[in-house]
Amino acid sequence: MKTTYWLSFAKEKEFGGAIVVDVEPEEVELEITGGSDTEKMFVAAVRKTIEMGINPGPGYSVQGKRLPPDEIPAEFKNRLLGEAEVRRFV
Repeated sequence: MKTTYWLSFAKEKEFGGAIVVDVEPEEVELEITGGSDTEKMFVAAVRKTIEMGINPGPGYSVQGKRLPPDEIPAEFKNRLLGEAEVRRFV
């Protein structure tokens, strides 16, 4: 079953954007040692944003939370959302 994450990126006082991404169980690298399944899913979500080329970069910290898969419309998933778009959901 897929897990949906809201990932928010920031650097000091700069908002770097947010990404909503779905992670399928097969995208989680099981060979990662340590950490809970939830932590492994979070790492997989961040890794997916990097692979997709939508992550704002290594200078940003990231915080995330799980969402119900259908809470955010598909047109807002899998891309970097700016402040105006994020305001629609917070």
